[in-house]
Amino acid sequence: MTYHLYFSPWVLLWSILYYFKIIPYNPLIMLYLISLFSIIVIFGLLLNNVNLKIILIYSLIVLLPKLIMILLLDNKNILEGFYISIIIFCIYLFYIYCCETNMYELYYINSYYKLINSDLSNHKIIKYFLDIDI
Repeated sequence: MTYHLYFSPWVLLWSILYYFKIIPYNPLIMLYLISLFSIIVIFGLLLNNVNLKIILIYSLIVLLPKLIMILLLDNKNILEGFYISIIIFCIYLFYIYCCETNMYELYYINSYYKLINSDLSNHKIIKYFLDIDI
């Protein structure tokens, strides 16, 4: 799997563009939602007794960039950003459909399921997280 199929990189790119005032629509609500999703995944990993090292690395690689962007962005134009978020999410769904996949396959089968059933050695953990993003 590659990053273009996951929604988080789309939102992070959007956040960077907003931060540098390249686009006027604030992605803050979407950042909150995808961060909440990542936190739910962390709780799921904890409940499934996944190795704490994997959970920590997941948190640093997947959750931390989202939280940093939340802290950097202002609270202006949130309502407009919400409407744009819906449009971008619909475009994203159409895009992954055109790539012959879906959210269940991406986020559960190829990511979460592999995490809870992983027996990754120390040197493969970071490469694994750079190959997936939940």
